[in-house]
Amino acid sequence: MGRIRVLQNLGWLAGGRLAGDAASFIFFILLSRQFGPKGVGVYAFAMAIASVGRTIAELGVEDYGVRELATHDSESKVNVVGRILGAQCWLAAIYAGGCAIFLAGVGVSLQKGAVVALLAAYHLSAGIVRSLFLPSFAERRMAAPALLEAGSRVLAIAIGIVVMLGGGDTLISALAGFPICGGLLVASGGWLNLRHLKRIRLRLDIDSVVSTARQAWPYAAGTVVSRLHERADVLMLSLIAGSTATGIYAAGLKFVEVSMIVVPLFAFALYPRLTRLVQEDAEGFEVAVSTIIKGGLVVCVLLGWAVFVVVPDLIPLFFGSRFEDTEFVVKLFALWIPFNGVKILGDRLMLAAGRQVQRLRFQIIATGLNVAFNGVLIPVLAVEGAITASVVSAGINALLVVRYLQRYTSEQLMMRLIAQTSPLLGVGILAAGVVAYLGTGELWAAIAFIVSFGGATVVSGFSAMVWENISQLAERSSLNGLEH
Repeated sequence: MGRIRVLQNLGWLAGGRLAGDAASFIFFILLSRQFGPKGVGVYAFAMAIASVGRTIAELGVEDYGVRELATHDSESKVNVVGRILGAQCWLAAIYAGGCAIFLAGVGVSLQKGAVVALLAAYHLSAGIVRSLFLPSFAERRMAAPALLEAGSRVLAIAIGIVVMLGGGDTLISALAGFPICGGLLVASGGWLNLRHLKRIRLRLDIDSVVSTARQAWPYAAGTVVSRLHERADVLMLSLIAGSTATGIYAAGLKFVEVSMIVVPLFAFALYPRLTRLVQEDAEGFEVAVSTIIKGGLVVCVLLGWAVFVVVPDLIPLFFGSRFEDTEFVVKLFALWIPFNGVKILGDRLMLAAGRQVQRLRFQIIATGLNVAFNGVLIPVLAVEGAITASVVSAGINALLVVRYLQRYTSEQLMMRLIAQTSPLLGVGILAAGVVAYLGTGELWAAIAFIVSFGGATVVSGFSAMVWENISQLAERSSLNGLEH
């Protein structure tokens, strides 16, 4: 039953996210065709700033809040949600002030600032509402939050599409519906919270805010630093290379993010179960660590291959001829996908184990390296420099996480990961190299890689090992009463 619940939650989360991302993708296409790389660059810059604000306002509730509610009764849950909600309101206000100072300091135009304000209003609302969804998350009932969040996002985008099709010729007019839908999302989140807890007790007093911040800061800081890591390239590209280069980069990044959507959703759906394994079945958590890291790497290699082969030909078709330079950008991004996938999965395992402070240290290191590499490479290589910085910093972050997770396994996880996956990659690369040498073209080389790589995972017994571990985890959960 527990495995079915995980799959159901994953289905709702993925379905809601896919609906929102599909609408967002269509919206991005229309923006690209109407405003070109420069307009998309402005939009991407504003989204980067707004998404950081959302992460700040979320206060790490998906990690900290779920753990808190799991150990409290109904009356205490009201206080927990109220304290988190109050702290979020304070953080949103601080972010708004800091954002205004930053935009004024870097000399952003009023029009660009207005675009930031519209998107930030929506994303702050989407961040704050997460605390109102906490009772649903803690009970592993993801359907209503997923539907409400996806609905607000789709509605905001639908308003923007109608405006553009109706003759709206500015980004500001196309984004005017976002703040309205953000307000509706918060209202619907309050309604859902009342269904679970019967009342909302907002705590805005300083003592409560400080106390909550002290407990949540490792979770919140980790997600904020992670978001900065993800968006540093867009912000620095916009400020150093301009909006047109940022638009080219953002178009490629959009495809890559959509291709990876299932990875963080899968990790989040597993989080409550992983937390229980840590508390009640250490041997089961060891199996989970090994399986998720090894299996996740292989799956993300396959995702990277799919992006490398399929996406480049779709760029001009969707975005128009002005985005032809994005084709090469996407191929470079394919190298980033395996590293980022392992980092996402490893981060969730560390959070389940209560190692949020160590996770934060790794993220700070990776973010610092990302910013430093971007600062050096963007002035020289522009878009290619930003991608190189992202690949290297994500790889270092993944390396640090996997190395740390070795303490939860009886094997040398890093060495075993390299020993078991390197031959698979070697076979695929060798096959692709031979086919490319014969002059049959890039497509056939890519096909040779995926056939050889996939075949090697089966012949070597790697896929059987992963499936056996998954079955073992299901059996251990049933025997130890971990499924509810």
